[in-house]
Amino acid sequence: MTNDVVCSIWKHQNMTTAAPKRPRTASDTKQQLIERTVVKQMGVCAVSHVQIKWTLGGTMRESADLAAVAAARPVFASVQADFEQAVAAAATQLHLWPPATLTRLASCATNGHLGHGDLERARRCLEAFVGSFDPTIDMALIQKRKQIDLIKKTQLKAVQLAGSHSHKEEEEEEEDLLPLTRNDWTLVRLLVSFYFVLLGPVYVETLSHGSKKNDEYATLCGGVIPELDVQYRLIPLDATQSSDYYSEAQVQVFLATYGNYINLDWAAMVCSVRQFPQALSDVLNLAISSSESIAADCEDMLHQVAEGIPFEFPRPSAVCVCLHLLHVLLKTTKQAAVDWCVRMYPRVSPWNVQWALFGASVDFDQTNSTYLSYLTTLLQKVPASRGDASIITHWLHMHFAQHQAEDVLLAFLQYPSVYMHPDVSALCFKHGRWSCLVQIVLHASDGPASSLSAIFHAMMQLDNPGRPLQYILEEVEAYMQDTALDGVSKDNRVYVGILHALFDACGPQLGLRLLDTCPTLIKLAPRQLYAAVVHMQALQHAYVLFHKDAKCFVRCLTGT
Repeated sequence: MTNDVVCSIWKHQNMTTAAPKRPRTASDTKQQLIERTVVKQMGVCAVSHVQIKWTLGGTMRESADLAAVAAARPVFASVQADFEQAVAAAATQLHLWPPATLTRLASCATNGHLGHGDLERARRCLEAFVGSFDPTIDMALIQKRKQIDLIKKTQLKAVQLAGSHSHKEEEEEEEDLLPLTRNDWTLVRLLVSFYFVLLGPVYVETLSHGSKKNDEYATLCGGVIPELDVQYRLIPLDATQSSDYYSEAQVQVFLATYGNYINLDWAAMVCSVRQFPQALSDVLNLAISSSESIAADCEDMLHQVAEGIPFEFPRPSAVCVCLHLLHVLLKTTKQAAVDWCVRMYPRVSPWNVQWALFGASVDFDQTNSTYLSYLTTLLQKVPASRGDASIITHWLHMHFAQHQAEDVLLAFLQYPSVYMHPDVSALCFKHGRWSCLVQIVLHASDGPASSLSAIFHAMMQLDNPGRPLQYILEEVEAYMQDTALDGVSKDNRVYVGILHALFDACGPQLGLRLLDTCPTLIKLAPRQLYAAVVHMQALQHAYVLFHKDAKCFVRCLTGT
């Protein structure tokens, strides 16, 4: 038998009958097929419901009322659902103040959203809470509505079956009828104040994940809210962004409605950052009329000022007291008021000082010595203020207008990154501040030579350019002596550039006469000086030849 026949017989004997394939069952829908495949391959359901657990953050966890609300709702979704239900119920009635249940739910919901890093949802939650009551409603109208609601409830209970109301609903209705406790009122003021802060551009982050320390935030234009475990920083607005936030008129309406529930120091900072003079006046008037302690502090300070008695400013948080009296203090105790304003920067900004000195119109006055003293002290003691272009501009114009000492400007010019070189150069040139002009040139980003060239050409237009040019060269000579230790190559490059700029502007004859008064510049690099003179003479010779050839060409054309 051949091998092929043997193999075929062996395969036939050892072949087993294959099991029949399981027929595929058709799914009703494609989604069911996908879900069954996921369960078979991964052993999990295709759709899962995630329940987010949460805990109260900040000092709110110390409140027994809020802790009870959080304990009864371990899942955050239930807090949101109950809060939305409470808001909907409050919308059907008129309230002078929010119900107790709604206040506690709003506090927990806001705390939870901030803990999850969702500032926008926290803002919407606060907006719904603030919109649930109106302290300016007429009391007679509320009493009339209550009588109507009571009649409706009585009629409804008469037709309902016994026990149709749940025990939980009855407890919540009875609780809402009770007046707010002291802790509840504290929560109301906190939520309304924080919502007012969120009306403008603000940066908020949790204390646990904050990039700055709490004491650093206290010095910024913002603050710390330990109840919510967050810190905030107010952000100044550009003119193009103002339409995205509340206007001054809207802020005034909000203050007129909820002013008694707002932290007035926070409100004063917000109005100052937004530069709302009328709204700030409303805040300060509220502070004086609503708080006997603030009014007493103001009276004591005015009495001490009138009697000439030395006094200490109130605690740093009492911003409203000092802003209310700032215009008086800046006139009577100038240095003490200036020092306080500098310490409180940026919570008390230059705009506040302008507002106190010049009125609500904030008309900039270059001749006001108090404002110049404030800006000078601010720039000297607070490095962060040097990044504000408006502060720099105001101070520069007032410095020249009031003929302030040149040493102050020289010290300021040591920070070339904080001012516009062309603008300051023009002011120095206009007022003859040659030492300051040289400092600007030597700190120029495009090199001293290019800046000096423009200055030398401008000086040649003066009636007597010799003395200013000589003064500039003397300052350059002192600079070259100070930088001689940096390396010969660097000095030579700067020196050659200066020589070319000088000779290009005033020519070799006047340039050499000026250099003769600065022997250090001549001894520094005589070869480079000789090369520059030869180069300039060659250029002048070529210029003369060109003009001679041009004149001959013109005569040939005209036949003269």
